[in-house]
Amino acid sequence: MNTIHIPYSQQTINKWSGGTTTELYIYPEGATYKALDFDFRISTATVEVEESTFSPLKDINRKLMVLEGSTTLHHLNQHSKALNKFDVDTFSGNWQTKSVGKCRDFNLMTSNACQGEIEAISFNGEYIINTFDFDFIILFAIHGKIAVSIDNSEIQLQHFDTFIIQNPDKNIILNSEENSELIISRINTK
Repeated sequence: MNTIHIPYSQQTINKWSGGTTTELYIYPEGATYKALDFDFRISTATVEVEESTFSPLKDINRKLMVLEGSTTLHHLNQHSKALNKFDVDTFSGNWQTKSVGKCRDFNLMTSNACQGEIEAISFNGEYIINTFDFDFIILFAIHGKIAVSIDNSEIQLQHFDTFIIQNPDKNIILNSEENSELIISRINTK
């Protein structure tokens, strides 16, 4: 089991035509978004314009969750979906996609070599994450101070911190003394 803690203060925020984007984690090491040579990528973005067009991402599967605000995703000749806080849309990067509405979102992108899911939780007290047979569990703190206990050690997560657990072999125990919000990504590589 390997772990990586990426505090918010160490994340790189970049501009795009409609707002900002922050790459939280990309796998494998050395892969890049530009080359589309990743197995999976997790990021957040702000959408600060009322309407934007998504970049085409050939052979990439996408899951997008709204963290703040709201948006409607329109996938040409596919479907449209209105998203509010913690709502998720799943779609292909091959599709022509537009968004209407300003928001902050959370993105999981996977190649055909991976499968992933994202879930938002709100809790106060203890919360146990079953690791089952996942290759990666990635935690992204939205709100609150969260103690993460795994393998006899504890780490503290705060606003927008990211914690990656590769090949988890034990359940993960979360504790918070206040109302906290967290995104859990579960990913399997083939």
